[in-house]
Amino acid sequence: MAQTIHRGIKAMIDEANAEIETISAADAITLIGKDDVVIVDIRDPREIERDGRIPGAFSCTRGMLEFWIDPKSPYAKPIFQEDKKFIFHCAGGLRSALAAKTAKDMGLKPVAHMGGGFAAWRRRRRADRGVGAEEERLVDVTRGPDPRVHHFKRWIAGPSPAMTIGEMRIMTVADDPLVSTEWLAAHLGDAKVKLLDATFKLPGVLPLPKDDYLAAHLPGAVFFDVDAVSDHSNPLPHMFPSAEQFGRDVGALGVSNADTVVIYDAGGWVAAPRAWWMFLSYGHRDVRILNGGLKKWRAEGRPRRQRRGDAAACDLQGELRSEARAQHRADDRQCRKQQGAGDRRARRRSLRGARAGAAAGHPRRPHPGCP
Repeated sequence: MAQTIHRGIKAMIDEANAEIETISAADAITLIGKDDVVIVDIRDPREIERDGRIPGAFSCTRGMLEFWIDPKSPYAKPIFQEDKKFIFHCAGGLRSALAAKTAKDMGLKPVAHMGGGFAAWRRRRRADRGVGAEEERLVDVTRGPDPRVHHFKRWIAGPSPAMTIGEMRIMTVADDPLVSTEWLAAHLGDAKVKLLDATFKLPGVLPLPKDDYLAAHLPGAVFFDVDAVSDHSNPLPHMFPSAEQFGRDVGALGVSNADTVVIYDAGGWVAAPRAWWMFLSYGHRDVRILNGGLKKWRAEGRPRRQRRGDAAACDLQGELRSEARAQHRADDRQCRKQQGAGDRRARRRSLRGARAGAAAGHPRRPHPGCP
């Protein structure tokens, strides 16, 4: 028997909007960063990853809202116990109206929701900056959990190891770092398009990435081994090599300065973006990532090859500017300093843990992540 719904979503949203405060995107922008205001993003994490987020927003999925608000819940979040104003937003302003009403009914106050949601916020930011929709999409800046760390959604060209802060430029649509499977399929025969498989796995995971490549790879692709194209004098794994070594190793893969490089991986790790960043760091600007990687290519039933693709060695000149080299040396010194301090703390913790375990009668076991 068909269900009879007596109270639809429209009636629920109208009721919510009649009871709660609605704040415009323009007003919400002026409240970002204020100590007495919390912007609550109730979208799904996949939406946030795809579309970006409001700087400083607190992420709480709609399904966990009640559990995070209730102080008696085992999942309660301290932020909802603070004396602040909570402004909820979603993608378009519908879910956030319901969420704000639910929060109000539970006793949280004061609460409001942002009319039009993230779409309205983004349109307002675009108008304030005077850029078009595509440029706005490419320069959406998001703030991570640590306010000192900024993650750049989509792509802002800089600052990379080969670029100073003063040289930061906004990318245009023509510089989109992604290429589609359709585009690549149409350019497989182009001698100036070089395809690299940069698949990576954690140590000990089998089969090895190179074996996966030999079993099946995109037509014409050669294997980019991040461990081979690295600084072998450094005890840490896959550290950036010198510009000379990078040019020599990548040139041996058949890549020249005049080529368009397209990089993909088999998924699971951000291996292709890592290799993409290496090319940018050494001055090779014409480099792209295959959107969806091998998984999407395979799902679409596109052709794959077995065995190793033959590549004639070419001359790729890696380039690092003098100020970038100096920054690399400074970063390396700082990393080594931090590593030394971290190693000492880790040894102390390990020793204390081993002693505690032995006292409790537990046998010592190596950590599963240890090599």
